[in-house]
Amino acid sequence: MQTDIPDQVIRVFKADQQSCYIIISKDTTAKDVVSHVVSEFSLIAAPETYSLCEVSVSAEGVIKQRRLPDQLSKLADRIQLNGSTSATKEDVDVTKAGDMLYSNPINHVFAKTETLCSDEDAQELLRESQISLLQLSTVEVATQLSMRDFGLFRNIESTEYVDDLFKLDPGGGGSSRLKQFEEVINQETFWVATEILREPNALKRMKTIKHFIKIALHCRECKNFNSMFAII
Repeated sequence: MQTDIPDQVIRVFKADQQSCYIIISKDTTAKDVVSHVVSEFSLIAAPETYSLCEVSVSAEGVIKQRRLPDQLSKLADRIQLNGSTSATKEDVDVTKAGDMLYSNPINHVFAKTETLCSDEDAQELLRESQISLLQLSTVEVATQLSMRDFGLFRNIESTEYVDDLFKLDPGGGGSSRLKQFEEVINQETFWVATEILREPNALKRMKTIKHFIKIALHCRECKNFNSMFAII
């Protein structure tokens, strides 16, 4: 069974703020990304002279940067709403604000003393990361919910249902995947209630409810009836 399927996309920035999108899988390593980026940006130096760096910006505006191991994978999972990726060269500024990945000459990763991310870029990225529920696509939210739920559901062994029904596994070790799936559905239910009740403005609360109704409808189209009922 093939597991290394390219189904994720990360955005990579160059020092001059040019960027490109790289298609990766969960098994793609930092070294693989560097090779793609060097080719995409037509960088002169060999890929071996670059490494991938992560730059993060906290809510207080504190900028942190570190080099990532060459064999590190699941790169897309590392990048939050205030993040991206980038490839650069020794004599070029290599990073940008937020939680990001950057390709940087290995010999100069820790030698560079200048900030790889300007204060302006950091503030801009923090602003972009402040996204409300109403700004999210209802189709995309429903799709992501369905993908996550199915990923958990497909790993449940058929015997777990019997063990859970007849309490054949008192320790609960064998039915952990089933319990995890149940907890996710409960989380979705509480998430909906929390988003609605935390909104003090009546008009925005109405829009939030309508937004969730649309998400539930898209979940039905995805045959994700668990999330649909959880939202309702």
